[in-house]
Amino acid sequence: MLLRKLFPFALVFLFYSGFAQNIRINSVNELNGKITVNFSITPKIQGEKYNLELFSSHDNFRTPVTYVEGDIGKDISSSGTSLTAIWDVRKELKRYTGDIQVEVRGSVSYLPINMVDNVPGAKAGKSVSIQWSGGDNNDKIKVDLYREGVYYLSIGTIDNLHVYEWFLSKDIDKGKAYQLKLTNTNKTSESFLTDVFTIKGSGGAGKILIPLTAAVGAGTYFLVAGGDDDPTEDSDLPNPPGPPSN
Repeated sequence: MLLRKLFPFALVFLFYSGFAQNIRINSVNELNGKITVNFSITPKIQGEKYNLELFSSHDNFRTPVTYVEGDIGKDISSSGTSLTAIWDVRKELKRYTGDIQVEVRGSVSYLPINMVDNVPGAKAGKSVSIQWSGGDNNDKIKVDLYREGVYYLSIGTIDNLHVYEWFLSKDIDKGKAYQLKLTNTNKTSESFLTDVFTIKGSGGAGKILIPLTAAVGAGTYFLVAGGDDDPTEDSDLPNPPGPPSN
């Protein structure tokens, strides 16, 4: 068998849930009937895993080669460093003579949990939708609230449904520098903090009827108050009516 020429470069793509990564072949060498392919993958998110296969031009890249070892197969990890595939060409192509070109192809088999969008405007007494991606269907996600980088309270542990409606109690402290921390309880090394967001007053909480009893004479009066837009702002409330005249 004679391998006359090896093409040292090929570029293909990995696709998963809107993410695309490049696989770059850095070098291809042949020795004693074995081809060594050195390649690299730059992950979009640390902790990604890939299903990878090696293809060859001997059959116009129709089917992956069989006699290959190294960083080829299911759930291959990469931190951006060089990966290696070693293909036993002599064993697979016993009578082949000619040029050989190789390609590494694959898909992302696992994506760690990560935030899809920033936390939208949060208001006390209201719900806000939290969305994330990644993880396995049977994972549990622990959600904690941080303020100024310090743990504030636990929101709870939920199913990995990639969306959660978080209800903020009315008595939560309003202010800035809040973050949510999501942790995969099945893989505790997987966690992330959201961008900083602000929790505001609920606003538009409806009308409140407050009974007021006159100091002189009989009768009960009611004062209509607005909702708590922001406890730091002054509210102009109407004065109650005076006591009834005799």
